[in-house]
Amino acid sequence: MMITIRKIFFALLFSGVAFGQTWPEKLTPGPNAAKYSRSEDTPFSYLSHSYKVISFKDHDAAVIADFIRCAESVSLALQAIPLPLYDPPGDSKGLIQIVANEELYREAGGAKNTAGFYDGRQEKVIIQWSHFKNNTNLLQAPGFDLVIHELTHLGMHGMMWKTEPWFTEGVAEYLAAAHTGKGKFDFTEIDQAIRARVRSHSKPGLQRIPILGINSLLKLTSKDWLTRTATLAPWQTLEAYNASLLLVHYAFHGGSERRLQAHAYLETLKAISKEKTPRPKLFALKEADKIERALQGYWKNRGLRLEFSSN
Repeated sequence: MMITIRKIFFALLFSGVAFGQTWPEKLTPGPNAAKYSRSEDTPFSYLSHSYKVISFKDHDAAVIADFIRCAESVSLALQAIPLPLYDPPGDSKGLIQIVANEELYREAGGAKNTAGFYDGRQEKVIIQWSHFKNNTNLLQAPGFDLVIHELTHLGMHGMMWKTEPWFTEGVAEYLAAAHTGKGKFDFTEIDQAIRARVRSHSKPGLQRIPILGINSLLKLTSKDWLTRTATLAPWQTLEAYNASLLLVHYAFHGGSERRLQAHAYLETLKAISKEKTPRPKLFALKEADKIERALQGYWKNRGLRLEFSSN
């Protein structure tokens, strides 16, 4: 499979794909992004361009408009990044199910110790509404970032079952970091945004930020990821998310060759149609130590002192 990646890599290199599109700077959803209609087949449901939202209650018009605008912005962001990330469900609208509390969230299929969950089999995202802060009827962080994270998974739906979990979680965290509120994204200050997100997902007051070691991260399966989330303390769980975010940044912003490697990786994944087909790895395990040294050096100069763990 690595041979396939190399073939695609050189094909992209000589076709100029690496330099054909620039990285996005700032994105703002258009005036129609917040438009929705009521659906009559179920109570408290709304239809937007890309989604059907089913809720446990009716919402204030301003609140649901903000929610829809935020949701619709995810596809805009995924398509603006010059990598083949966007692979949503087929002809049907993606489903967003909003539930009132943790008990109903778990009944709907949400994973333990999470507030949002992507269900690939049903092509839906489940959101626990109690995670949102509601001030003056406008949704505030962290609710927006939760929507961005989970709908990134839905926007990458077609490749989710093929892709390494660290990559999909890292892309979701990357977009959540770039998100500045109500569907707006700023990629021009991405280093500062990532630094702030990593710090917010770490215990306050630490001189060194613990994140999961790259060797351990690369070995995690999707099942492993859910097990960690369900069984470890919250701060330990977030070590894997922080590591994924930094590793995706390493892939996206490490120069044209590394970005081209990510492009070839994704193109190789898209060609896979059977579950038993061997799947490529973006980074080999033997690169883990080198990547850790690179991450420590890069982020030390930007105000993050990293300490890698094996848990």
